[in-house]
Amino acid sequence: MLDFGTLRSQDRPKLLNLHLLNSGTKDVPITSVRTTPSNEAVAVDFKAVTLKAGESRYTRVASISFDASKARRPFQFSGKITVKAKEKSYSKLEIPYQAEVLDGYLGFDHTATLFHIRDSPVDPVERPIFLTNAFSFAVRIHNVSLPEEARTMFKVQNLSAPILIPPHESRYIFSLLFRPVRPSIHIDSNILLITNASKFHLPVRAYTGFLEPLVLPPSLKENILDFGVCSATDTSSVTFVVVNSNPIELEIKAWLLTGDSLSMELLRTERGNSSAALGRLRELQNSSASQQKTVILASGYYAAFRVTLVAAALEGAYDGAVHITTDYEILTIPVRALIAVGTLNSSPKHIVLPPSFPGKVVHQSFSIQSSFTQKVRLQQIRSLTEDVRFYYKRLRSNRDELEPRRRSKTTSRPELHPSPSLSFTPDFTSSRVIRELKLVTCGGSEFVFVLNASLPYHMLASCAETLPRPAWELELYVIVSLIMSSMFLLVIATAYLEAQSIWEPFKRRVALEASSSMETGRPFNLREIVQIHSESK
Repeated sequence: MLDFGTLRSQDRPKLLNLHLLNSGTKDVPITSVRTTPSNEAVAVDFKAVTLKAGESRYTRVASISFDASKARRPFQFSGKITVKAKEKSYSKLEIPYQAEVLDGYLGFDHTATLFHIRDSPVDPVERPIFLTNAFSFAVRIHNVSLPEEARTMFKVQNLSAPILIPPHESRYIFSLLFRPVRPSIHIDSNILLITNASKFHLPVRAYTGFLEPLVLPPSLKENILDFGVCSATDTSSVTFVVVNSNPIELEIKAWLLTGDSLSMELLRTERGNSSAALGRLRELQNSSASQQKTVILASGYYAAFRVTLVAAALEGAYDGAVHITTDYEILTIPVRALIAVGTLNSSPKHIVLPPSFPGKVVHQSFSIQSSFTQKVRLQQIRSLTEDVRFYYKRLRSNRDELEPRRRSKTTSRPELHPSPSLSFTPDFTSSRVIRELKLVTCGGSEFVFVLNASLPYHMLASCAETLPRPAWELELYVIVSLIMSSMFLLVIATAYLEAQSIWEPFKRRVALEASSSMETGRPFNLREIVQIHSESK
């Protein structure tokens, strides 16, 4: 028996799993699971499965859900689940199900259990909770309780259980005391009501109305828009999101900037939290700007923004800020950067890899020269075209930071920093490959270099010798040799038979003429031979 218990017409669908055990000696394939008779209130989630013989554990065969909102007539409250199998001895199994459906609900004012946590300390707030009985019978409230996480700010008062609520009437049940504590946190919980019509849950929520900011990589800090070290010729961008984890929607009325050379644009709004935004990092960074001037951010959604810094005509430490205005706060996110005059250069300028062929790995070392006055951390080296044949390895005793240039009395000599060694593994897809290499600093600066690798045509033979021979090559050689030999013998046999068909008629004709009146000394005439052959056909 699948018993769904007591359900109210406003309840969410209840799910039960159907487990079966095969105690026989043969495997039993289950072909279908369905309701008998058909019932729109019951949904069956089933995929074909085979019950192994002699199993000691039950196997989940299907998931059965009962939606009380679709059960409008009494005959829908019960029925049978029919399981069919490919087995003659027990091809069909019927399992009864039932549910008790109560038509109605307990109504209440949802705003009565929704509380705003303010910045400044406030006096405790007490609100009366009334319930309306929309059932056709009296509902008796036996008990009211709060979960542990809600008791830090909430308390149930003035409860005189049991309380009887006549059908289609309202009654005062208890008072809910709210006392905010610091530090402020969101509370999203439920008050549990024990009644004669099963259990009810009343949502109780406390919120700050604040947005949760998250600055995405390459910024090193999640709460600061950190551009790191930027060249005076750079234009860098950093993406960040603000998440609404409040149980209400928030309107972002404006976003402003403090600081020169900064610009800010809205990218998009999406459902998700901070983890979801991090998982869509590349997609968000490549998003185009939206033209919206205000944003209505629903609960459980985030808005993504991009801040761009144009470092031209700036030098030294840079400080700015982003300001986002809602009805509950002005969220301020600091902007920081260290703008230096200098560049990164590679030696050599052009990376040309030696000739190679499939199976041979070639590499080329190169160095990075920093003319900045500050340390620059090397974060990443990658090919712009994401070509897996190019990769890099750091040299031993190699450092992550490029030291600032050294100074002397007469000249300044930038320090050469040995960078990773590039390797290239060629294949037969092309004889010449040109790719770009991008260096990204911790401040988001990008430096692009060209990689050039070639495979000379005269090296193809050497490539073939180097590559291991396939296991089927010898078999293919023997098969082809046999086929060619057979064809050669067939040609010889065909030629022999054709010659015989020409020679035999000629031989008979000559013998006939010799026995009659053959002239001696007559020249040998090939045309007569051909004529004889034609007549014989």
